[in-house]
Amino acid sequence: LKIIPHGELNNIPFEILQNENGEYLGDRFAISYGLSAELLLENQEKQSNSSDLVAFAPKFKAEYNPQRSCDSDNLSSLYCADKEIERIEKRVGGYIYRGENATLENFRASAESAQVLHVATHACIDQDDPMNNKLFFSNDYLSTRELLNMNLQADLAVLSACNTGSGEVLAGEGVM
Repeated sequence: LKIIPHGELNNIPFEILQNENGEYLGDRFAISYGLSAELLLENQEKQSNSSDLVAFAPKFKAEYNPQRSCDSDNLSSLYCADKEIERIEKRVGGYIYRGENATLENFRASAESAQVLHVATHACIDQDDPMNNKLFFSNDYLSTRELLNMNLQADLAVLSACNTGSGEVLAGEGVM
């Protein structure tokens, strides 16, 4: 099922919609999203020489802490991040970095060749300067500024982290 949402529809996770029997749409269909029909078709035709999947689920130092923190020493490991990337890896193949191996160095070394890039971690938003937003790995963080300087070629990039769905919804762009 290919979905090209517009406007407020960008905020709907179509996978959790249910039919009259209580079956989730995401359990019945493989769902993909596109920004436009033209881009969706272009991506389907594109040949890729990259690896299938590169996924990250870092482990953090702190015990479970329900308080949000942007200090890497106070971040706690995410409850289901390991399970999340394992289930995805079983479906699409590839390589996963978990725990202490989910480092910033491993991200930099492998992310540019990934066809599917999945990161399940903590993120912190800097409202004053979005270029200083942080994406945390087990040993360090990556800022938006650094991320924009990488040569990512992924057909699909998933960021599974808090604060990642916030922002302004722009027509044709989704959440910015």
